[in-house]
Amino acid sequence: MRPRWTTSSPPQAADWSAPLPARWRARHIPADRGRLWADVVGEIETEGKVLVVKRIRVTYHLTADPAQRETIDRVLAVHADACPVARTLQGCVAIATDLQLSGS
Repeated sequence: MRPRWTTSSPPQAADWSAPLPARWRARHIPADRGRLWADVVGEIETEGKVLVVKRIRVTYHLTADPAQRETIDRVLAVHADACPVARTLQGCVAIATDLQLSGS
């Protein structure tokens, strides 16, 4: 079994200045007041005697109108290009994203 770490960004602790919520707001999809949060799971492997983060899975939880799903999916598909963390880790750590959408 590979070591894993997890973290969660509940609505009250999140920084909504990130590019993903800004892109949603620009498309009239509210991502404030607890509507957006994320679970993050990292998979760590040992290389030699060093622990190395190999994979990160981010699951976004968004409360929004299900009729906006197509727009939300388009934004999610390109947000990594504007995310400083994803750009920093690109090519070093595999990052996968998923979305759990619940109706508003």
